[in-house]
Amino acid sequence: MKITFANDLIRGRYFVCAFLTVLLLQPWLMVLRVEAASPGTLSKDAAEAADILGVRSQAEQLAAYNQSGDRGDLSNINRLRALLLRKIFLAVTEVKAAENKLEIELGYTYQVLSRDREHVNFVNDMFTIMNFMQFSVLYTIEPYSRIHKQFKQSGIGTCVGAGVGGTLSILNVLYNRFHTVGDLKPPAFLSHVMNGAPVGISELPPTVKRFMDYRSAGGASHYEQMAAQWLKRSGADVTKPETLAGIDDGKRKNPFVLNKRIVLLWSLITHIQEFDRQLLALLNETKSPEFGGSGTRISSTPLSTALPPKAAAAARLLKIEGLVAELQNGSASGDRKVDLQLSFLENLLAGSMDLRNAADKVQGELNYQNDVVLAGLLGRRGKTLQKLFELNFIQSNTLGGTAGWCYLNYRSKAGNQLFAVANSVGLAITTISLLATHGGFKKIDTAPNSLADFFGLQKEGSFGFSPLTWDFMNSPDLERDASKTRRQFLHDIWKRHQVVTVDIDKERMKERLSAMPSAKWDSIKLVVNRITLLSSLGEKLMEFDTELLSLMRAVWPADNGSVASAALDGLNARASQMAQIVGVSGLVAPAVHGDEHSKLLVTRSLLEGFLDVNANNATISRSIILETQALHRMERQRDQIVALTNIGNFYQIGILGIISDAMGLSKDKYYVLVGDRINIISGIIVGCAAATAFLEKQFLGLRMTKAGPNSLGDALGISTDESVKISPMLMRYLDTAPPIEDVPESYPSTMTRRQSLIRYWDQQVKKNPAKKSTAEKLSAFGPHHHWWDERIKFVGKRVSMLYDLRATLGNTYRNTAALLTALD
Repeated sequence: MKITFANDLIRGRYFVCAFLTVLLLQPWLMVLRVEAASPGTLSKDAAEAADILGVRSQAEQLAAYNQSGDRGDLSNINRLRALLLRKIFLAVTEVKAAENKLEIELGYTYQVLSRDREHVNFVNDMFTIMNFMQFSVLYTIEPYSRIHKQFKQSGIGTCVGAGVGGTLSILNVLYNRFHTVGDLKPPAFLSHVMNGAPVGISELPPTVKRFMDYRSAGGASHYEQMAAQWLKRSGADVTKPETLAGIDDGKRKNPFVLNKRIVLLWSLITHIQEFDRQLLALLNETKSPEFGGSGTRISSTPLSTALPPKAAAAARLLKIEGLVAELQNGSASGDRKVDLQLSFLENLLAGSMDLRNAADKVQGELNYQNDVVLAGLLGRRGKTLQKLFELNFIQSNTLGGTAGWCYLNYRSKAGNQLFAVANSVGLAITTISLLATHGGFKKIDTAPNSLADFFGLQKEGSFGFSPLTWDFMNSPDLERDASKTRRQFLHDIWKRHQVVTVDIDKERMKERLSAMPSAKWDSIKLVVNRITLLSSLGEKLMEFDTELLSLMRAVWPADNGSVASAALDGLNARASQMAQIVGVSGLVAPAVHGDEHSKLLVTRSLLEGFLDVNANNATISRSIILETQALHRMERQRDQIVALTNIGNFYQIGILGIISDAMGLSKDKYYVLVGDRINIISGIIVGCAAATAFLEKQFLGLRMTKAGPNSLGDALGISTDESVKISPMLMRYLDTAPPIEDVPESYPSTMTRRQSLIRYWDQQVKKNPAKKSTAEKLSAFGPHHHWWDERIKFVGKRVSMLYDLRATLGNTYRNTAALLTALD
């Protein structure tokens, strides 16, 4: 009995202990249970992007599913992923639309500034040539008068020449000091996409504006950060529109305002592109972890040999061979099939964004090198040379006028001595001018650029390529030479075709080109080579969209139903037109009313169109890069030759002048006569050299590289090379009349985009671009195109037309965003 009681007591104690334990642990168990069901953790960038898109809770739910590995409720997971994919895709297209709009503003500003710079250079050259010509005429008449004993006439000629020359030099100085740029109003063709307003965010797409206005806890918004940077670096105060480089007020502007506008526009583009980085972070953290990135390759199901080489290469780079194989297999159905399709779209969009981010970084570096570093060095060289020329004329005419006064007062010895001094000083200034043609140096003020990654100099830090970008650059170049990686191909092209004028195999030169901390100074030659290399690198990075497009079409061909011919009910004009162009009109109505399958198909077709536009624009951008490089090279060569001709003219004036002045001081009349004859010869040479400089300015600028075909041929309706053809989808877009709100002022509403372009180009080129012979010359393809057509003005017009074509095709981003907005 006692034993039984004892056992019962022990059991009771155990029960009490167990009961108390449960009571004590219950709150913690509840906490653990709540934490297990709580949303997943997003990185700072991903969380900020989710807040801006208004999908924070959905993103955190997906992150929780991904972190826990729970794929039980696949239908709900697919629904959330589809929503986030559309929201992210919408934001990406709005970023591209904003970039395209700002690039149109930039392109027009470049054209105005380039036109003005060419005009200023022409005026300066004309002043220099007129000064040389008056010098030549009077420098010939004066010794001729002395030979014929007309000393008073000679003295008067000297005084007149000094007065005319001095006046021309002073007028030249005043022109450069007070010169302004007029005729800034954008043409009617561009009125629907740009207005020249002060640089700001008021006309940006709504999602991009939310990004710029987003303020993290306790921090400044992106717009406020940019405003502080503008105020510090450029003196642009966002609260004072007059400081934001607007050109829409009808007033003439100092060229400084145009340069400032370019800097502000590029700064705004760079800040907007930061949104892309955040969107990529959100996409990577919410997409399915089963495929892509560090996901597992399925080696047991290899890629189909029927896949095009580019498509197979893209699948390997994205590490989605297993996903592609399962989609090609066709065995998946229901939620699993949707899961695979969403994973496919997520990885394609993420891959495109990843390489685009790298290309955008290169583009930003390239713009800074072009618009700030090189423009500064060339501008300083041009101003220095012009000021030295003016100084030479002013000192020569001042001392020459004094010498003329001496001659008129019968002090010929003093006059000759003054001329000897003037010619000696002139030789010194001319020597300084010759040294100034090299352009001087500028201290490097940037962090290492993308060439540091290309050359393998940057081992760690924030400047490195992403893993996908690095894999892409080290993968075979299937389009050109599959036996070499893209890095090797670029390096060989740079070396074999002498694209650069420096030795890129030297470690020290690599460091200077990459702006590593060990490099301190830039020169014109170094910056020109850096720009060439960055241009090639950026062009190479943009090629990935072509491979992604090939992969999409090979793995998931479009099957979107019929195309409606009329505008769809409930959609705005842009969205309706985009639905017809990409062929999803039959899917839009059910998609708008909530059918998830239709939404997925529409998203797939819009992503294909997005990649198509990117690939075509990459082709046009490549032509722009090559043509711009050729144009700048031609201009630099021409200006260098003209400058050297003028410097040579100053040298011969100084050298022959000193010789003739020395002979003029002799008491031997024969030496005096020889000195006067030398003066006559020098005067004739001055006139001939000035005429030569004028002809050089008009006709020099030879293109040293062969012009390749470009996409203008398709736009102008003639045959062109297959490598630069515009895609069928974009040709449909060009051959469609835009919505009424996108019709340029004074243009008929029934005119297609291509017809509007040709009409605008006809006003710009003045040579009827629709004419077959002119079109072949502009597109550099066909029997009417010859090497002698490649002149500076003609190449400049071609570059402007390529910018116009790219901007017109880029307007599809707005239409894509409009249709995506309608889906939700």
